[in-house]
Parts: sequence; C-alpha cells; structure tokens
Amino acid sequence: MSWLLLVSLLVQDPTNPSDTLPLRVDLEAITVTATRAREALLNVPAAVRVIELSSGTALRGYGLEEVLAGTPGLWVGSRSGNHDIRLVIRGFGARGAGERSNAGTSRGVRILLNGFPETEPDGRTAFDFIDLVGAEAVEVIRSNTSALWGNASGGLIAVDIVPPMGTNRLVAQVQTGSYGFRRLAGYGGLAMGSAQYYLQAGLIDWPGWREHSASHRWLLHTGVIGYIGAGSRLGVHLSGTRNRFRIPGPLSWDEFHSNPRQAFPLYVQRGERRDNRLFRIGTTLEHETGPHRIEATAFATTKVLQRSERNTFRDFNRYYLGGNFLYQFTHRIGADQQSRWQLGGDAAYQDGTILFYNLVNGNRGTQLRTNKREGAGNFGLFAQQELDLSREVRVSWGLRYDWIPYYGEDFRTGQRDRRIFRQLTPRLGLLWRYDRLGSLYANVGGGLEVPAGNETDPPPDLASQFLLNPNLRPMRSTSYELGTRQGYVGSGWIRWASYEVALYWIQVRDELVPFSNGAFFTGTAASRRLGLELQGSLETRPGLHLEGSLTIGHYRYTRYELDPRYQPYTNLPPGDYAGNGIAGVPERYFYVASRYRPSTPLPLSISLSARGFASYWADDGNRWRVPGATLWDARVQFGPVSLGHPWTALEGFLMVTNLFDTRYAASVFVNPDIVNGQPVYLEPGLPRQLTVGLSVRIGP
Repeated sequence: MSWLLLVSLLVQDPTNPSDTLPLRVDLEAITVTATRAREALLNVPAAVRVIELSSGTALRGYGLEEVLAGTPGLWVGSRSGNHDIRLVIRGFGARGAGERSNAGTSRGVRILLNGFPETEPDGRTAFDFIDLVGAEAVEVIRSNTSALWGNASGGLIAVDIVPPMGTNRLVAQVQTGSYGFRRLAGYGGLAMGSAQYYLQAGLIDWPGWREHSASHRWLLHTGVIGYIGAGSRLGVHLSGTRNRFRIPGPLSWDEFHSNPRQAFPLYVQRGERRDNRLFRIGTTLEHETGPHRIEATAFATTKVLQRSERNTFRDFNRYYLGGNFLYQFTHRIGADQQSRWQLGGDAAYQDGTILFYNLVNGNRGTQLRTNKREGAGNFGLFAQQELDLSREVRVSWGLRYDWIPYYGEDFRTGQRDRRIFRQLTPRLGLLWRYDRLGSLYANVGGGLEVPAGNETDPPPDLASQFLLNPNLRPMRSTSYELGTRQGYVGSGWIRWASYEVALYWIQVRDELVPFSNGAFFTGTAASRRLGLELQGSLETRPGLHLEGSLTIGHYRYTRYELDPRYQPYTNLPPGDYAGNGIAGVPERYFYVASRYRPSTPLPLSISLSARGFASYWADDGNRWRVPGATLWDARVQFGPVSLGHPWTALEGFLMVTNLFDTRYAASVFVNPDIVNGQPVYLEPGLPRQLTVGLSVRIGP
C-alpha cells in the first residue's frame, strides 16, 4: 500500500495539526493531571499524551477529531462532519454505532471537561458541551483507567478550557466555510487581584453537506477561580448549551458510491434528529498544606432532551448530580525518594422521566406509548500509592471498588426493576527513568465497562418479567502494556526529536453482543486485542517540523456463539464466530504531517498532513467491509499581526480538509440492518471543505 511507504518515511506524534499545537521536547516539563495527580509525563507508567492548545485561533474546533485524529491507538470517526463523533480506544467503544446507539454519544471512554464528567454513570458520553476554540489543553490516557476512574475501560480524554491564573486577553473569532458553515466565537480571561475569570462562547450554524444533516448550536462556559486563603483555591463554573442536529443516517454500498450526499430515506421520513438543552453549575476546591493536598468537586446538571428516533418522539427530562474527593499525601523517605498516597472517591447519579409518543410527520403526536423513568449511579472508592525504589525506579499500585446501580420503573404498569454491578479493579505499574528525557514503563490492570442504559432492555422472552436484562454482566478486561518514551535535544540542524512506543495485550470477558440491531444485548463473547503504537517528532532549526504516528492492531473474538433462542433477532447465520475480527474499528491507521515557518516579515506557517486507515469490518460475521482511504489536509496560518497597538493583534487561517476530495466512509453502523436485500451501514465522510477564520485578540 502507498500509505505504508509514506509512514515508513515519517513516524511520530501527531500532536500538531497546526502551529497552535506545540509539542515540547523537554518531556520532563510536561505535566499530566488526568492521572488524578499533577506529575511529569515521563513519570507516568501509562500511554499518556498531552496536546497543548496554546491558542485556539487556528482551530475549526467543532469536533474533537481535529486534535485527536493522529493519536495512535485512538480511532475517531466523524459522523456527518459535525461534532458527533465515534471514539474508539484500543477497540473499546467500537460497538457505539448504529440506529440504537443514540447518535451524538460515545461509550467506553471517559470524557472530562474542566474536571467535570461529561460521561454519564452508564458510560455514555454526549459532546454537547465540548468545543475546542479557546481550549488550553487536551490530555489522553490510552491505558486502562478503571482503577482510577471506574467505568472507563477504554481510557480517558480530559479537556481544559480554563486559562492559567493571571491571564488577561479577549479573542473574538469569525469563521466561514464550504456548505454554508458559519461560526462566531469569543473566549478569554480576566485577572482581578487573586481571582481569574474566564469565558468561552460560541454560535455555530451549518446547513450540512448531506441531505438532512443541518446542525445548530450555541454554547457558553464561564466561571471564576480565586484564592480564598493560604493554599486554598475555590472555583465556580457555569455552562449552558442548546444543540440541535439532524441525522442523515447510513447508506448501502451502491448508494454510497452513486450519491453520498443523499440521506437514508427512512430517516428523512421520520425527521430523525436531536434537540438537547443542558445547564450545569459546578464548584471546585483545592487546598494544599505542606505534604497534604485536597481536591473536591461538586456539580448539578439539568438536561432536556428531545428526539425523533425509531418511529417515536421521545422526551427525556434528567438531572445529573455528582462530585469527587481526593486526598494526597507525599512523604519523603530519602534524599531522592518519596512515597505518595492518593485516596478518594467519586459519586454520580442520573435520573429522570422518559416519555415516548407516536410520531406524526416527524413531530410529536398525542398518543403516549411509554411513561417510565431510568436511573443510574456510579459510586467508587480508590487508593493508589507511588513509591520510589531508587532515584530512577518507581513502582505504583492502585485498587478501586465500584458500585453501579440501575433503576427502572414503568409508571403505566407499576413495574419496577433494579440491577447492581460491582467490581474490584486493581492495577500495578513499574517505571524506570533511564535518563533525564527517557523512561521505560510496564503496567497491568483490570477494566470495567457496564452496559449503557439503552443496552439493558431485556430480550423478548423476558420483557414481560423484567425492565432490565437480568442476564447482562459488565465487560471485564485485563490489560498488559509495555512502553517507552524518549526526547533528544539536538545540535546544529536538528533542534529536537522525540518518540514513543507502546505495546499492549488485552483480554476481554463478557463482550456485549447486539441482537435486532441493538434492541437487546447478551454478554456471551470474549476477545483478545493486541497492538503496537508508535509516535515520533522532529524539529529543525530552519523552521521545519515533522511528525507522525502509526497504529497496528489485531482484534479478534476468542469466543462468540449465538444463542439459538435469539437466532430470529439477528441476520447472522448460525455458527461459531470465534476468530472473527471485531467490527467498527480499523486495525491499521496512520497520521503524518509537516509544518514549515518561512522567514518572512509576516508571521506565517504552512502545514500539510495525511491520515489514512485500512479497510475494516462492519459486522461481527465479517461479511461487509468499510473501505480504507487516505486523506490530505492543508493549512496556512498567519499572525499575530499588530493592529497599531501592542495590545491588539490580528490572526487568521485558511484550512482545506480532504484536499483531493476523496470519497470515504467516516463512520459505520455496526451490525447493520438489511434493507431491500442490501446492508445499510456506510456514513459518508465530508468532501473537500474550505474554512477561513479571522481572530482579533485584545490583551498584553
């Protein structure tokens, strides 16, 4: 394959799609907070990546794929080109696609925004609150994080939009692009005494490039963080959004190749869409005295969600409450050794009513079909210790206990049901700092992923007795990982270089298997996942930056037998599917990029990048494939240019995605329905799109 030759020339860290995403060679200075402790990246015995967004002015910022697309081990599929994406880390989250996966959500990966969980207690994550314009950093943990964060086998992504203390700036931005894309955004911070205010606001309107794919969103994040005493800092954070988007749905192979802009006719007929309104208030508290450190958060979120889905109009009214507590104690045991304990817990609970009505011309009818409530909690306690055995060697261990209850109640019949999932999850890590800019690590840990709320419906033969499937068990996994990272400070032509390598082996038990396109699930499968992840980066003194990443995986079912009772609810023929590949995620994908800063009076940079993936399976029977593709993107960024005052500057960018207008499938409906004799499973990716952005910055 041509892309393999390209990758062989350039392998590294896809941190920078533009000048706004710097990767510092001094890896020792990069700190990680998503591990629940602020520590140097080189001291973390896990596959962790820190993407610093020092300026959001050159970001389209609509979806996470813009900065995550090159992360090895992490597959991002953009659905319809807007913020609705599929996230898959090392195979976790692959099943989160299809008609019953709730478009606009992901699963298996925990998402944090300013330390508050976007992930619900059942493991689903909606992206309504996520916007990258003005964000400070994104941290990614690809290693299993269940021993720290609970229900998150696939890892964690943490987005931070709060500027550092002492920031004084305001940025106003306007964007326009192909297919009617329009965006207004503003963000910044104001330092007043010992307090820091921040703001992120945006309005997006996009008719979409496919039929029935329009989206519209307004978003506001604001808050204040201030010192309230010696070593104590308090924060109050407010967020609100309304997010509306239509869903064009999947296409068959023939439809995809003949006219990818069309929508699935049934989705148009039913007016498939989402209308989400959310509001959150949250508080954060930090206190540090000598070797003791305390962190705590609390939040309350209200959600009003309306959907046209599966031939019903659905009203959800939910409240989501939670918080966490963390205590750290650091103890010196020698001149170069120390021991650090972390003890804490998380609590989250979501509940609310669900009303299903008949659908009339895509709108809510008057016939009430379902009147029930769904509740889910996620409560966990954890302990972790990091111990320096010597100046170069560190060992860490952790243990977490999770108690995850589900509640269901049907107000029309009076029926009630409850399920409780429990898990004790350990982890062990070992790290060797063999020089100042290099480390080698190994870890082993358990994983937990409970069925999502819409995966707990009982099969037809149990529907009259239960609201929640009594046969489901959580997915449990064991991960083994070996990795290294290294930085080099060069001389002469080479300024610096770095690389990272990670190898993993994951065994998963009780894999969830969908029936009737996800109407119900059984946990009757097991899998084995092997992978190699590479990153590398090189910067030269003439201003040339090269980077890239490569992922090679091998994901196979080791047990998969269809229950004969449920054969009528699947289009898979009877048989044993052990040895088949896991659907919904490619096993090989890459990213390469170059950026050049010419020596000109006008600050300017030019970037060219390529991302590609091999074909992958769309169904557990391995009958239908999603075609592979290679996509090229280009970007020109200029600024900052003074506007006559040292506190004002103009910046801008011109960005072309899918430069050669390649036809490709950006996402897939896993285990699709058969319509008119053909599987309908391909979600076409965005064609060539031009986006132009201009920003005015005010501040020192």
